[in-house]
Amino acid sequence: MILYLNKYNGRTFDKIAVLDNAKSVIWVKRYADCGEFEIYINATSELLNLLLKGEIIVTRDDDDVAMYIEKIQLTVDNENGNFIIISGRTAECILARRVINKQTILSGKAENAIRKLLTDNIINPSDSNRKVDIITLSEVNSWTETINMQITGDDLLTAVRDICKSYGYGFKLSYENNKFVFYLYKGQDRSYRQSSNSFVVFSPQFENLIKSEYVRDDTETSKYAYIAGEGEGINRKIVSLSVGTLTGLMRKEIWVDARDISSNDGEVSDSEYRNQLLRKGYEELANHKIITEFNGTIANMNNFVYGKDYFLGDKVSIENQYGIKANVIITEVCETEDETGYSIVPAFEEWSE
Repeated sequence: MILYLNKYNGRTFDKIAVLDNAKSVIWVKRYADCGEFEIYINATSELLNLLLKGEIIVTRDDDDVAMYIEKIQLTVDNENGNFIIISGRTAECILARRVINKQTILSGKAENAIRKLLTDNIINPSDSNRKVDIITLSEVNSWTETINMQITGDDLLTAVRDICKSYGYGFKLSYENNKFVFYLYKGQDRSYRQSSNSFVVFSPQFENLIKSEYVRDDTETSKYAYIAGEGEGINRKIVSLSVGTLTGLMRKEIWVDARDISSNDGEVSDSEYRNQLLRKGYEELANHKIITEFNGTIANMNNFVYGKDYFLGDKVSIENQYGIKANVIITEVCETEDETGYSIVPAFEEWSE
């Protein structure tokens, strides 16, 4: 795996070195979150001096992903030699450098809400000192999912990640022409369907699922929430939310503190404020579902090849010999290259029954 060091010159990035002699490289990409990387390489004074210049990204010719160097570890060992471990996250970590410093009400299409957060806080903010010139937005997808919420104080990465996970979106800062373009995207459905001949299945039947582990956990489940907004005592605004009609022993309740949602002394209408509280409730209940984990180790078989038959964000099928199966999204892809060779392993989302 040939890698390049690129240093920020105040306007764009310049290539300053080639790394083609790393002992090992771990390169992880994620669908709706930051990825990460680690490079283990023999230490030289020249390399160390380059790394210490700061604001450096790592890129590859065969990928639009850029990794931001965040940590440099130098180990001097008279017996085993001197080495450097370079690590960090994908370029999306840049978004964490901005907080949403003003109350922002998001209403309408979810895609436009994400674009607004980026525009207001890092692409074209009112304070020019917050602007990052090397980030632009891609074209609009014109998706139809809608949103109604308000947000204040979260860092931009957290806000974008949480919204994307709620709607099944993926996002990335694609490295193009020495700058970054922000994309929202959706993977394709490649799960098993009788009418499709392009499905992707990982199972013992296809000899591409080496081992698997299934866990079902309903420890923290709940389908009923009380969402408490602004106000004090008996005057506090509280709404309830039920997903289903469970009663008696089967009903598990949670309390959601939503004081961060404000009506701005009546500026936000009662109905809109109630909808924002309910959305907060739905978000919390989403974290209290039955969690079903189905993890597997995938064999590097020729029947399904990453980058040709399936991609990051795609929905695929997995099934074990006990008939447990699921259609799940590939949320992570980990590429590893070292002295033993090259491997690529996908990871699947958790899903709820």
